[in-house]
Amino acid sequence: MIAVGVLGALTAVLTATVPAGARSRPPVNVKLVGSLTIAWQGDQARGCAAEGLCGVSGSIQMIPTGDSSSSPGPPPIDFNDENSAVRVTESSPSGATEATCADLVPVDFDLGFRHQGAGDLVAVVEQENSLQLPSAGRCAGPTVADLSALELPARRLGSHGYDLSGQTTFGAGPFTVTAISTVRAVFTRGTSGIGGIGGISTATAVGHSTPPSRLRTVLEEHAEIDYRIEGLAGALTTTFAGLPPPLCDPLGACGTTGELTESFTTSGVLTFFGSRLVKHRAGSRAALAALRSGRLEVYDSFDGIPIEETVTETLAAPNGTACFDRVMEGPLSAVPNGAGRHAVELKLAGGAGPQYFGPGGIDALRTRCPGPSAADVLGTSPLATATLPVSALGAHRLALTFQSGGSFTGSAYTGQRGGSIVLTLVFEHASGGTIRFPRAPILPPP
Repeated sequence: MIAVGVLGALTAVLTATVPAGARSRPPVNVKLVGSLTIAWQGDQARGCAAEGLCGVSGSIQMIPTGDSSSSPGPPPIDFNDENSAVRVTESSPSGATEATCADLVPVDFDLGFRHQGAGDLVAVVEQENSLQLPSAGRCAGPTVADLSALELPARRLGSHGYDLSGQTTFGAGPFTVTAISTVRAVFTRGTSGIGGIGGISTATAVGHSTPPSRLRTVLEEHAEIDYRIEGLAGALTTTFAGLPPPLCDPLGACGTTGELTESFTTSGVLTFFGSRLVKHRAGSRAALAALRSGRLEVYDSFDGIPIEETVTETLAAPNGTACFDRVMEGPLSAVPNGAGRHAVELKLAGGAGPQYFGPGGIDALRTRCPGPSAADVLGTSPLATATLPVSALGAHRLALTFQSGGSFTGSAYTGQRGGSIVLTLVFEHASGGTIRFPRAPILPPP
């Protein structure tokens, strides 16, 4: 936690380092006009027959709304449409329509620019900065990871923006994908209501800086135990079936049954650490004992561990056809945990909400086959949870069992959740002790 005085000093430094001309320039605003349609078709040459997806054709249509701005440089191209919709048709070899699926799939992603070939400019998806990339949603079609390969032709409109209109085609698993764009990004200069950092004026923040003479020092007892991740074995399963009509109709799920199986891999170092303010110094052994006895607030670094997931789906339709797909998802994001004193809870990424997804809004349960989403199956719950008593910290070897279970009913599907995975940890290092550091007082507002 940054003390107010430290924030003020930091703001003063930032203000001093920004050129005066840059501070006085008005911000650059961007407005998107036009539309973007991404269409897909099962392709024999790309192996659609092996996955039962040759009869699938679909599209997602997006009309960007809203403005974005930045100061002083060009703003990011923020592509946002809360009402973008997917429409998919599944046809028999004779061409007769056998199932239709329509789903609302909001998008919110950033586009950046890069040069390609002989000076050509293309707009590319910035997956790490995007909240929700386009996908087929709960219908049959490309996943978020597939459509992160989207590139649009780009041409400068002088100093006034970019023209992203044109057509491009690329492969995504068993599908051939075509993107058709009439989008233009138009730049204007305007005013901004932003002042200082987080809406606080620079003068106010600097006025709260604390003179060195008013700082006092405190003692902090701290301890840290590091474990090397040896493996993550086991699997989580979800069995599902379409709800009765008319609930199953919008997603074309009537009469379907299926199963999702998730396996995981990960590596790295998992750290457990804790601290507290004390009146007297303590050595490493005493600090580690305080950690294991629950006298310190204990945190972990699990949400910083990269986790790769393999999802396998099998789905059977009432006409006897089947869909099979296996996709790699990740890295997933673990759920950040609060402090615990007597136990640490680790949560594997899962249900609805940006904090549960990987870059670009990866859905941990979606494949290219139709089926339920993580929001349907999990709601706001994680994929699985494990609990470790802090008294076990320091053991040479730890085995944490993540478990998942329960039933669900959501959108067009109902089903059961189960399975477990075991995270194996091997002790690497432990340290602890006491440090003294300055602590600024909390000042009242001016």
